[in-house]
Amino acid sequence: MPRATVSVEGERFDLKTCPGGYVVIKRLPFGQFLDRRDMSMGMNMTGDRQQVITELRLANRKTTTYEFGRCITEHNLTDDNDQPLDFKRSDILDKLDPRIGNEIADLIDALHQPMEDTTLPNGSGPPSS
Repeated sequence: MPRATVSVEGERFDLKTCPGGYVVIKRLPFGQFLDRRDMSMGMNMTGDRQQVITELRLANRKTTTYEFGRCITEHNLTDDNDQPLDFKRSDILDKLDPRIGNEIADLIDALHQPMEDTTLPNGSGPPSS
């Protein structure tokens, strides 16, 4: 039978913005992916422009914290005291180098993009008609 569940292992990525650094990232299960989408879309669009911008920033931080905490399963990244970064904590985003944070966010986004090609990674594709 074909397996249709998310792998708990993830993929390892060497970071270009942090030489010697790596992260192992796994895909979110579909239910958590939907929760993430709800988080990012669930802001209130009423009020003035400043309020909308503030809510958008909060939703962005909440979504990123959610993704980093659930998708990064292993890494070798540390703080100034050589302590491993805890990506489950939202305050770690305030310490993280933005270049590294953006690279990790881009990797997570790429893993969650729908497949453009109908050919699957194992070389099979949809049945021929």
